[in-house]
Amino acid sequence: MGFGFVIAKFQIFLHILVQRPLTNLSLLGGVIMIIMGVATLLYGFYEYIVEEKEIESNEFKPRTLPIIIYTALLTSLAIALVISVYVSSYF
Repeated sequence: MGFGFVIAKFQIFLHILVQRPLTNLSLLGGVIMIIMGVATLLYGFYEYIVEEKEIESNEFKPRTLPIIIYTALLTSLAIALVISVYVSSYF
């Protein structure tokens, strides 16, 4: 979530630096990262509850596929944001 705030503030800084009006689209990356931070928090809490129950009942089974999918999603989103910041600062 904090990273999302940093991205949003950096987008504002870039627009002030080049003296262009700020649009809603330029803040979208930061807002998306804030939402992904909240989603990560909720998903982590859900996984904690499920795994705690599995450990107590001696039926623990590690689930790697959801973690791989979520990590790939966050990584691709971060790459898209880097490209967005690069493009918005030069055009």
